[in-house]
Amino acid sequence: EALAEAAAQLRAEPIHFLVLGPGVKRKWLQTQVSERQLHNVTVLPMLPADQINDALNACDTGLILFVPGMAGISVPSRMYNQMAAAKPIIGMCDPQSELGLVLAEEQIGWVIAPNDADALVKCIRFAAQQPDLCHNMGQRAHAVVQQKYTFKQADEAYRNLFAQLFNANS
Repeated sequence: EALAEAAAQLRAEPIHFLVLGPGVKRKWLQTQVSERQLHNVTVLPMLPADQINDALNACDTGLILFVPGMAGISVPSRMYNQMAAAKPIIGMCDPQSELGLVLAEEQIGWVIAPNDADALVKCIRFAAQQPDLCHNMGQRAHAVVQQKYTFKQADEAYRNLFAQLFNANS
């Protein structure tokens, strides 16, 4: 709902929302786009893997929206994709969610409360006026992925965890 409201508030500004994938509220959003004539929103299905990079690089800032209460329940894999594409992220999420913690700790985006359309609009306007800040956040995000979230690092972390568990139970 916050995305549709933000799009309505920003319809006269040079801001465009590109929504990808099969989200829970996809049909609802498509109806809102049509009924409210939100020409600044494009809703596309999940793209083939070879087109994801193009879509990620079509944006200046990523936007990941959660409903309240998702802290500790979900870590959105799209967060890592946005980071790898060197894009800052606006996370509409609980500050204690993994998404909120990573954005704040790594200084790679903004955390705003779920369902706060006015705060989302304010954040988008701020980001649109700060291209250098967004670029720097995006570069930091990319560096964080390289330092912490590669397959090699994940593999090593799992191996260490299993070794600790095995040794603890021996």
